[in-house]
Amino acid sequence: MKIYPDKRVPKIFVMQEEAMKRKLIGRWHAAAFLVFCFVFALTASGVFYNQRGKLAGEFENMVAANLTSYTQAQKRYLNSSITDAWNTLKGISGLIEWIVPEYTEDSLNEYLDQLNLQNRDYMIEYVPLKELERRLRDQKAPEPDWSLFREIEQGTGVVSDIWDWKKAGNKYVFTVAEPVRENGEVIGVLQTRLEPLAITKQVPEASAFTRSSTLIVRRDGTILVSGDHNQGYISTGNLFDSVRAAGITDEAVRQMEERFYGDGSDSFMFDGKGNSYYFSWDSLGYNEWYIVNFVRSPDVAIHYDNILKELIYASLFLIGLTAVLGGGIVVLFLHYRRSLDFETKKYGLLAEFSDTVLFEYDRRRDNLEFTNNARRILMLDELKISHVMGKKTRADLLFQEDRKVMEDMLRGRTGMGEDKIQYGELRLKSISGEYHWFGCHYKAITSDAGTVVKVVGKLADISRQRSREQALREQAMRDVLTGIYNKAGERLIDHMVKEQGQGLFLMLDINNFKGINDTMGHAAGDAILTELGRVLKGTCRENDIVARIGGDEFVMFLPGAFDWQTGNRKIGEIQESLSTVRISTWGIRGIRASIGASLCPEDGMDYETLFKAADEAMYLDKEQSKNRNESREAGEEKQDRTIS
Repeated sequence: MKIYPDKRVPKIFVMQEEAMKRKLIGRWHAAAFLVFCFVFALTASGVFYNQRGKLAGEFENMVAANLTSYTQAQKRYLNSSITDAWNTLKGISGLIEWIVPEYTEDSLNEYLDQLNLQNRDYMIEYVPLKELERRLRDQKAPEPDWSLFREIEQGTGVVSDIWDWKKAGNKYVFTVAEPVRENGEVIGVLQTRLEPLAITKQVPEASAFTRSSTLIVRRDGTILVSGDHNQGYISTGNLFDSVRAAGITDEAVRQMEERFYGDGSDSFMFDGKGNSYYFSWDSLGYNEWYIVNFVRSPDVAIHYDNILKELIYASLFLIGLTAVLGGGIVVLFLHYRRSLDFETKKYGLLAEFSDTVLFEYDRRRDNLEFTNNARRILMLDELKISHVMGKKTRADLLFQEDRKVMEDMLRGRTGMGEDKIQYGELRLKSISGEYHWFGCHYKAITSDAGTVVKVVGKLADISRQRSREQALREQAMRDVLTGIYNKAGERLIDHMVKEQGQGLFLMLDINNFKGINDTMGHAAGDAILTELGRVLKGTCRENDIVARIGGDEFVMFLPGAFDWQTGNRKIGEIQESLSTVRISTWGIRGIRASIGASLCPEDGMDYETLFKAADEAMYLDKEQSKNRNESREAGEEKQDRTIS
C-alpha cells in the first residue's frame, strides 16, 4: 500500500466521487419528478372531473340569471317606448287644449302629417270621438273595445290589448291612446300603434340567446303573440298547457303558475321530453301583460360544450407539459381559468344594456355613488363622489343653475309625502361633453327617527323628449304661411309690455285685401301676406315681436323708449319697404297697408289697451287714405274734362 504523506486524496478520485454523487442526486431528482408528475396527473384528473360537475351547475345558474337580465332589458325598452309615445300624445293634446284653442281638424291633421314624416318610430293619428264610436259600431267591436272607448270618453288615456293588424300584414300591435279636449270636453283621441316584439328585438342579444323566443302573455298564461325561433315548442294558445305538453309534470306546472302570478321578474327551469327548458318572465305593468323568454338546452349547450372541450384540451396539454416543465402547468391552468372568467363576465354584460343610471346617496357620509353604466353615459372620473354637499367637487358635472334642484333631491325634500316616488329634472354633462337633460325618479329612505339617511333613484336622458316638446310648442305658435307668430304672439306681447313698461305698438292691415282676393285669387293674396310677413321681419330687431293675428291683420311690438317722432319714422320705414315689393307672377308692384300706432306707457300698459288705441289710429289712417284717393280721382276726372 502506498502512503500519501500529505494525507490528500488524488484529484482523479475526488472527481469520480463527485460524479457518482451527481448521478445519484440526478436519479433521486428524476424519481421525485416522476412521482410529482404522477401525483399531479391524479390530482389534475380529480380536479377536472370535480370542476366538470361544478361547471355544469354554474353554467345553468348563469344561463338562468342572464336570461332574466335579458328579459328585464326587453321590459325596459318596451316600457320606455310606451312612455315616450304616451308623453308625445299628451304633449300634443295639451298644445291643442292650451296653446292653440282655435285649431281646426284639418290643420291638426296637416300638422300630424308633418310630424309623422319627421318621426318614423311610430305614426300618430287623430280620430274624432264620434268617428271612433262609428268605427266600433260598424266593426261590431267586442265589449273590451267598448270599455276602452268609455275610458277615453271619460278623459282617461289607455293602452289597448294586443291585436292582429291585418291591414299591416298581420302584425301584432297594441294601441296607445290619449283623449283630446276642447273647453274641458273630450272631442277626439290621439292614437298610435306599437309593435311589441319589434321593440324587444332592439335589445342587443347575448350570443347564448340568439335562438331564444320572446312571448307576450297574460297573467292566466294566454299567449298574445309569439316571437321568432319558436319552432313549435310553444304549440298551444296557453303557456302552461304548452309546457305541460313538453313533458313537465303537473306539480311543476303548478309551481310555475304560482311563481308566475307574483310581481316582478322570475325564472324557471324544467326537464321535458328529451330537453331542458329555461324560462324567464317579468311583469310589464300594463293589462296584466308578462314578457316571457324561453330557450331549450340544446340551443345553449353548444356554449357549454365549447367551454368543456377547452377545459379537456387544456388539462391534457398541461399534464403532458408537466413531464418537461412542471411549473408551466400552473401558469397555463390559470390562463384557462381566466378564459372561463371572461365567459362569465361576458354574460354578465347583459346588465349593462340599460341606459338608466342608478344612484345612491349616503347622507351621513355625504357620498354619491353610481352604477357602472354611468361611465359611458356621464362625464365621470370615478363612480363614487365624496363630499357632494360639503364642497363643490366635480362642479362641471352639474349645470350650476340646477344645483339647488340637485340639493333638494339629495336631501329628500318633497311636497308629496315621504312614501311617494319623487321626480325632478336637471342638466348633467354627458360623455360627449355636452349638458343633457335627465329625468330623475328618486325616493328618500328614512330612519326610525324620521330623518333622511339615504336617497336612491334613477337617471334617464330625456333631452330628445324635451327637444321634441319644445319644437312642438314652437311650431304651434307659428303662422304656417308667413313663419311669424300667430295669435300666440298676443300673449307674448302682453307679457313683454308688462315686463318692459315701454315700447311702440303697431297694427297693420292691407288696403283692399278682399278686392285682391276676389279679382286675383287667394294665391295672390297668400303671396302678398307672405311678402308682408317677410318685410315686417326684415324691419324688426332681434327682440321685437311680429305676429299675424288673423286674415290680413298684423301686430308688432318694439320694446324700448319711443316717442311719436321716432314712431312715425319707423312707420315710414315700413311703408317704404312695402312700396318696393315686387311679385312678378301677378304683376304686383308695391303693397299698400294702413298702419296704426300706440305708445306704452302713454296709451296703455297691456295688450288690449294698446291694441284698441292702435286700431282707432289705423281706422283714421285708412279713412285719410280713402279721402286722398277720392280727391286724386276727382282731380284726374276734372282734368280729363278740361282737356276734352
